[in-house]
Amino acid sequence: MLRKLTTDDFLKSVELSQYAFQYTLSEEELKNAKKNFDNADVWGIFAGERLLSKLNILHFNVWIAGRQWKMGGIAGVATWPEERRGGSVKSLLTKALEEMRSNGESISFLHPFKVSFYRKFGWEVMNTLKKYEIEHHQLTFLKETNGHVKRLQKETFIEDIQEIYEQFGTASNGMLKRSKDRWEKTVGKGYQAALYYNEQGSPRGYMIYKVEKKEMCVDEWIVLDYEARKGLWNFICQHDSMIKKVIIYHQQQSDQLPFLSHYPEMKQEENVFGMGRIVDVALFAADYPFAAKEQALHIHICDETASWNQGVLTIANGKTTFKEGASLGEGEGLSLSIQTLTALLIGYQTPAFLYEVGKIEGNEAHLELLQQLLPDSLQKGTYLIDFF
Repeated sequence: MLRKLTTDDFLKSVELSQYAFQYTLSEEELKNAKKNFDNADVWGIFAGERLLSKLNILHFNVWIAGRQWKMGGIAGVATWPEERRGGSVKSLLTKALEEMRSNGESISFLHPFKVSFYRKFGWEVMNTLKKYEIEHHQLTFLKETNGHVKRLQKETFIEDIQEIYEQFGTASNGMLKRSKDRWEKTVGKGYQAALYYNEQGSPRGYMIYKVEKKEMCVDEWIVLDYEARKGLWNFICQHDSMIKKVIIYHQQQSDQLPFLSHYPEMKQEENVFGMGRIVDVALFAADYPFAAKEQALHIHICDETASWNQGVLTIANGKTTFKEGASLGEGEGLSLSIQTLTALLIGYQTPAFLYEVGKIEGNEAHLELLQQLLPDSLQKGTYLIDFF
């Protein structure tokens, strides 16, 4: 039986999560887990009263193409090992798509345990995480700025950096709009913030970091201009007598830190950090800022999991219509999957690349029209930095 979990099912959910993800909650952590449980929609498959599989639907807002969207985050997907490969997770994901659509959440993100598994259900890679490991001798200062850096403890810095975060987020593709509770969950124990202020006293960037055991870990680094980047980098370099290594996470794809450094040989690592999926094509496309071109573009979309997305999307004069179940004649437009449409409209991949590798089918004239219809903000790529 598939149903939504109630408060009476909380301990069953916790028991399964602790086994599947191999952790044990303290009494305090159990209280926080209960709060998270109450704020999510948790669905499970039961055999009688026994919970076999479950997943959480979390409710967020994200920025894409300069606009805010309601997003359903999938998390906590777990199954007892003796119940795996029986189709229960497929049933849960299908139900989750129906629920998110009903909630008006036209897009969904998740962090996969295995990319190929979620691709089968329409999710696609939409973001990567950069990690730098910088040795002590590679810490060399950039040109001095006229601003200054102020350090703040966790108890006070959230309000101070919220404005910077949101200003950056509105121009990004994929960042979550963080509530106060979300900020509390995001900033780990022992972390503090460094804010950069320009010569006029305006905050222009921040980093969230901690220093322990001769190592500096920068978990988040957001800047609004190059001056702030220089100021915060020089702040890192000021720790040269205290540390042996710096680890920096969450750098946007276009950060160019190695090129700017005197030691571009720094160790770099890039991994998948997030998958996305358009839940409701008609709803998502209706709000999407397509350019206003008189020539109509028809796009056939294939979605094997969410049948309501199978059909033809038409874009004309900046407006869209969607005909469920429709198809295109030969040479009439473009054809692509829900995964490809997601990667395209979030800004993770370009139309030219997707066409080159066969993910978009059709003629080059229609491809050129598609490129003209997409907003310039997609050129910045994606930037998801929250784990949930």
